[in-house]
Amino acid sequence: MDYWQLARQFDWSGTFFKQHQQKLNSPTQPSPLRLLDVACGTGRWLQAFDRYVQLDEAIESIIYDALDPSESAITQVQQKMYHPFRQEKQYNSTIQEAELDPNAYDLLWSMHGFYMVPRQDLESVLQKCAGSLNETGVGFIALATQRSFYVNFYEQYRHIFAEGRGDRFTSAEDIVAALSSCRIEHQVYRIVYEEQIQADDLAAIEHYIKHEATINSFNKDKEHTQLDTSRNIFLEMLLARPRMAKYLKSLYRDSSYYFPQEVWLIAFKPLREKRESHG
Repeated sequence: MDYWQLARQFDWSGTFFKQHQQKLNSPTQPSPLRLLDVACGTGRWLQAFDRYVQLDEAIESIIYDALDPSESAITQVQQKMYHPFRQEKQYNSTIQEAELDPNAYDLLWSMHGFYMVPRQDLESVLQKCAGSLNETGVGFIALATQRSFYVNFYEQYRHIFAEGRGDRFTSAEDIVAALSSCRIEHQVYRIVYEEQIQADDLAAIEHYIKHEATINSFNKDKEHTQLDTSRNIFLEMLLARPRMAKYLKSLYRDSSYYFPQEVWLIAFKPLREKRESHG
C-alpha cells in the first residue's frame, strides 16, 4: 500500500519532465535522463510507479542504475523494467561501500531503503548521494517517521522484549538532521495515512506486524536480514505482554486495527559548492 501512496501523492511526472527539459537546454549534447535507485529491492516501487505515474511521451529513454546488496533483488528489478527505463550499471553493494560516479545523475531515489543504514554513517552516505547528482539533479529519500507504525512498533518491541538492546530503525527525522548538518538543501513532503485490518483477521494482523514492521518488506532478501528475531514474532506472544497488548489496543477502534503511517518524501539538491560553481 505504501508504494502506491508515494506514487500517487507526489508530482513525479512533472519532476521527470522538468529534468528532461533541463537536459534539452543543456549546452552539452542532449542525452537520456540518468537515474540511480539506491536500495532498489525487488522492484515493488518500480511496479507502483509504472501503475500510477504517466511520464510525458517526450521522455523517450531513462538510464536506470540499480544499487542493492542483494544480487537476486537486482535481477528481479531487471525483470520488471519497462519503457522508458533501461537498466545499465549495477552496484551490488551497500550504499556505504558503493563507489558512485560523481556528477552523474539527474535523479536519485531511495524508497524505504535507509532503515538499516546506521545513523553514524548518514552524513557520509548523504554527501556521497548528493555528490553523485549533476548540477541540476535532484534526489529523493522516502522513509517513515518515528511516529509511524513501521518505526514505532520496533521501538516498542526492542524495549519490551529485548530490554532496549539493538539499534532502532533509522527514521526520516534522522535523514533530515543529517542533511541539515551537511548543509544540503532539502524539502520535506509529508504523506500520512492509516492501514486498516479487521480485528478478527488474526493471520493478517500477525503477517502485517511480522513482515511490515520488523524486518519489513522494504528490507529485501532473507540472506541480508539483520533482524532475525522477527521470524519468531507471533501475535499471541505479543498480546501476552501487558505493555505490548496496551500499545496494540491503542490502535484499535470500531472492530479494526488502524496502523498509523507517516512517511516523509525528502527531496534534496546537489552539494552546495557544485551548484555555486555551476552558477
